[in-house]
Amino acid sequence: MVERRPFQGVSNVVRFNWPVYIASVGSVLLLTILGFAIDSWQQLFFAMALFGVSFTALTLFATWYIYDRSPLYELEWLEHGLDQNARVLVIHSGFDELSTIIDSKFKPKELDIVDFYDPIENPEPSIARARKIYPSDHSTTLQLESPEFPSTGYTHIFFFFAAHEIREENTRIRLFSALKEVMAPEGKLFVTEHLRDVNNYAIYAHGALHFLSQKTWNQTFVRSELTLVKHLRITPFVHNFTLCR
Repeated sequence: MVERRPFQGVSNVVRFNWPVYIASVGSVLLLTILGFAIDSWQQLFFAMALFGVSFTALTLFATWYIYDRSPLYELEWLEHGLDQNARVLVIHSGFDELSTIIDSKFKPKELDIVDFYDPIENPEPSIARARKIYPSDHSTTLQLESPEFPSTGYTHIFFFFAAHEIREENTRIRLFSALKEVMAPEGKLFVTEHLRDVNNYAIYAHGALHFLSQKTWNQTFVRSELTLVKHLRITPFVHNFTLCR
């Protein structure tokens, strides 16, 4: 069994993205200093600094809510939970934050973990830092060009904040089509993601461009010949798509 490593919401988000926050705080401080140093521009710089502080605070508060106070990691959104005969596959990209929770909470019959992280294809600095802090010791490497899985007949497959890292549409469709083949006839695939929508733009600004739109996800599901049976908004910023064969 996998030893549980609790996820520490905001502390880990800040820890993995510290260059972004240092740059943000530094920019705000610089604007504040310039605002007091240049009288003619004082009000403009002060307003910009105030906006920077407010936006950074909003982002951190929203992140704290999503990862520390919402029911996201309690998995209450998972209908009927998992019984002890469940055969589970967890797919991640360098940072597995879900399998230990599933193992601790449900004790499924089988729990396989695969990792498709590629530092060349996915040069995301925060993922590299997360991977260094929490190595994927229990994961099997997954090659996206020819995806193969440890087993078949999975009753539950989880794609938790990872599928959007597959930026090329055909590669994403190839993987989802392969997942369809290893699902049990009654199996379900859960895709949990932020979306490129108004809510996420409001708290992440241009960072929301890293997410995919609902239209893009719908195209992926249709082209993979998967059926969307439920779309749940877990929080105002996080969505879960439940799919079946």
